[in-house]
Amino acid sequence: MKKVKVLAMVIVLAFVSMGAAYALWFDTLKIEETVATGTVDVKWVGTYSSDGGGNYQVHNNDVYAGSVDSMDEGNPNDSKNVGSLSRQISNIANDATGNNDGGTGDLLKIKLINGYPGYQEYITANIRNNGTVPVKFMLGVVEDRGNVVYDADNNPDGWLIVETTLEDGEPIEGYQLDPGETVGVKINHRVRQIAPQDATAEFAYTIQAVQWNEYDSYPLPDEITEPRIEGSDANPTINPIPDSAFE
Repeated sequence: MKKVKVLAMVIVLAFVSMGAAYALWFDTLKIEETVATGTVDVKWVGTYSSDGGGNYQVHNNDVYAGSVDSMDEGNPNDSKNVGSLSRQISNIANDATGNNDGGTGDLLKIKLINGYPGYQEYITANIRNNGTVPVKFMLGVVEDRGNVVYDADNNPDGWLIVETTLEDGEPIEGYQLDPGETVGVKINHRVRQIAPQDATAEFAYTIQAVQWNEYDSYPLPDEITEPRIEGSDANPTINPIPDSAFE
């Protein structure tokens, strides 16, 4: 029994001596990161109305001229200043749609006064991308409880046509706007022949700006995926850092 105890002590002392003889040498590499996400922030900047000078009025026997309404090509009647189309950029109060800026400059109010069958005028406005990521535009559904906005498929009896395009007439749907850039849009209005007299319509619609890589609601995974599709400037190999970088 004594021999066993002595042997155990020798084994323990042997391991201790090995630890002293073969000490662990090490160095530590540390990683510190700062991660900041980007912002999606678009707003209305600058507007113009093709008929913003008020409508036909008489004050003290003087007719207010203002901006004369445009006429259809070939119409033999004289142009009169009957209707008007005003606009105003404002903020969206209590904005809860995820906007980064609290709704500042996100609302364009348009008011058509004294419209009549055949009246057609437009508003142009600029949209600026104040965010840090590119966006693409999606036209939202018209919120129209009065069923006045014409739609060939869903509401053919609507008496008001509203068409929103880029200023050059191209579709706004899917257009990409990069950070710091501005694009002009045109919002055309046409009162149809079937429009009733003394009618008032209120409705709303949206132009949604979504981050460009999620347009069409493509489902992006929430996990690391490999292999990645490299960008045009990416190099899939690891480039060694020259020693001069540390001098």
